[in-house]
Amino acid sequence: MIKKCTDGVQLFLLPLVLRFSFFALIISNTLYAAAFAWYWYITHLGYRSLPFLSQTEVFLFPIAAVALVYVLNLVGYPFGMGWNASRIMAHAYFDHYQH
Repeated sequence: MIKKCTDGVQLFLLPLVLRFSFFALIISNTLYAAAFAWYWYITHLGYRSLPFLSQTEVFLFPIAAVALVYVLNLVGYPFGMGWNASRIMAHAYFDHYQH
C-alpha cells in the first residue's frame, strides 16, 4: 500500500522529480525515504502485536539505515555522489527512458 501511495504521489510530481536539480533530488528521495521508513514502522507494529515475539524493536533498525543513506545522498550531491530515486525507478520501469 505504501508503494502504491508513493507511486501515486510520484505520478503527479513526475515532471518535477525527474529534473536534474537539487530540489528534485530532495523531493524524490524524501518520498522514497518516507515510504521505506513507513513500511518498516508498520512491519514493526505488526510483529509487535504478536505475543510470542520479544524485542521487536529490531524491525525499526532499518529506518536508521534509510535515514543514513538519505543524509549521505544529500551531502554527497555537491560532490557528484547524489542519486535521484525517481530517476532510477523510471529507468527501471521504462528501459527506454533517456536523460
